[in-house]
Amino acid sequence: MGIYPCKTYLNKLYILQKKAVRCIANVGMLEHTLPLFQKLHILPLEYMYDLCVGQFMYRQVTCVAPVSILPQITFNQNIHHYETQVSANVHVQYRRTHHHMKYVMWDH
Repeated sequence: MGIYPCKTYLNKLYILQKKAVRCIANVGMLEHTLPLFQKLHILPLEYMYDLCVGQFMYRQVTCVAPVSILPQITFNQNIHHYETQVSANVHVQYRRTHHHMKYVMWDH
């Protein structure tokens, strides 16, 4: 996954993935899918999303990300010059709208 949309946009795809897994496993529509995903060695879409976001953040923290994205990711300790409980957390840059808070923005 090269893009990181909000999880709510992935919900329809996740439901389709669950239907497909049930179809492949030839089970009823009320069957739990997590054991089926494990049996078929398929990573559920919501876990794929978490994995991709985790990999993305790892690249940011280790400075392996594209240069145009790196300035957007900073830690609270770089914003405040005093110790706080959340100084080790990633600082979320303010965006004017809630829509833009969900995405990483960069100049091309």
